[in-house]
Amino acid sequence: MAQIKKKNPDWIIKNPKELKRYSQKDTFKLLHYTPLYQEQENILTSVFTQYHIQNAGIAIHQKGYYHSRINDSFTDLIIVRKGVFFAKFDKHNVKITANNIIVIPPSKMCDNFAQKDGVEVYWIHLKISSFWNDIISKQISFSTKGEFANVVILFDAYINELRTENPSKIVLKTIAEAVILSLRKNLKTTINQKAIKEKIISDIVEQIAKKPFENWRLSDVAKKIKCTEKELNRFFIKTTTLSFSKYLAKCKMLGSLGLIKSNKYSCCEIAKKVGFANRRSFSKAFKKYFGTSPSSICKEI
Repeated sequence: MAQIKKKNPDWIIKNPKELKRYSQKDTFKLLHYTPLYQEQENILTSVFTQYHIQNAGIAIHQKGYYHSRINDSFTDLIIVRKGVFFAKFDKHNVKITANNIIVIPPSKMCDNFAQKDGVEVYWIHLKISSFWNDIISKQISFSTKGEFANVVILFDAYINELRTENPSKIVLKTIAEAVILSLRKNLKTTINQKAIKEKIISDIVEQIAKKPFENWRLSDVAKKIKCTEKELNRFFIKTTTLSFSKYLAKCKMLGSLGLIKSNKYSCCEIAKKVGFANRRSFSKAFKKYFGTSPSSICKEI
């Protein structure tokens, strides 16, 4: 990245004492930060402050960069400009590729790292405010289809103007507002859609528990809610610690136990309801799950 001319007061390079460097090779430059002193205020900081942005900047990370974070006072947004940024959270490992974002709400632990040199990211710290809270999920969220390419383009335009010998504050203000509004729009349409989808899947988890003997199939459910089978399985593991098929099997076994204890059905009838071809295959699966046979349960009753 080209060196910024010192006479340009609006391009702020953060002091290493204020922003910890995890590698001497990593580069951090600030587009905006909450000023420590009133005299540091300028038209740019006022634009970002108006929209409840605490800090914003660009970072260039080299191989070996690793950051373990848990932020209590702000939401952390990381948009990848170049390369692949990795994240670990809630026992998940995800790759955030160019033009994608990861959103880390307050009080959520997330580890980020770079496996190769030259990973460029824009990062934004959002204040806890009604302007952002209505579109930010309480869980860590991320995009996968490059939905934030327009935000990256706008940030690039902002930097290009800052690099000029006499940057126009009017142009910078206009671009800054476009960045914020575009970011908000994308978060609302992309991340919120993910939250809505997760709510739908959560409802399906409850439905399977209540009606385990219905004809549940992974492919049918994935098609119905317009997601991949892999994505659906990942959510089931996140929510129940089990894959779709294992969770369904668990619910069927628990449901069959309830039918046996009701003393209203024969083992053959229960086997049919659960979806087994015959009593023998049902008894085998039941014993494998509970450690005892259906007939033993019947005798106890």
